[in-house]
Amino acid sequence: MEFESALLILAGLIAFVLPGLVLFTRWSVATQVAIFEPDTRRPRVRSTALTHGVDEQVFMVLATVGLIAGAASVLIVSGLPGRFLRMVVAEGLLVTYAASVRTVLYDELRKRMDGEADTAAKAFD
Repeated sequence: MEFESALLILAGLIAFVLPGLVLFTRWSVATQVAIFEPDTRRPRVRSTALTHGVDEQVFMVLATVGLIAGAASVLIVSGLPGRFLRMVVAEGLLVTYAASVRTVLYDELRKRMDGEADTAAKAFD
């Protein structure tokens, strides 16, 4: 019975969690596409095209951002008085941070796909 339960749990993870992570990665810059490319009718399709071939790197960036934001949230929440103030400060800072990272990620993916020169790397030459 325990082995069957473990197999069913594993099947559930494979059936729901993994596809969710794949879509999360592929559609990670869909909001930025909708904002910066208003002529694009299907931002999720464009986001999938931008992340194609670099899915693992994009996921690692997003996972790192999530870990940093989570750790920062714990530090912020533990150091401020008042529950409401802690929530407002933590959410305000962390949502802004995550959106900024996704915007930079979108810009780098767009440059890579459109064949533009990597200006950030050239600044250090």
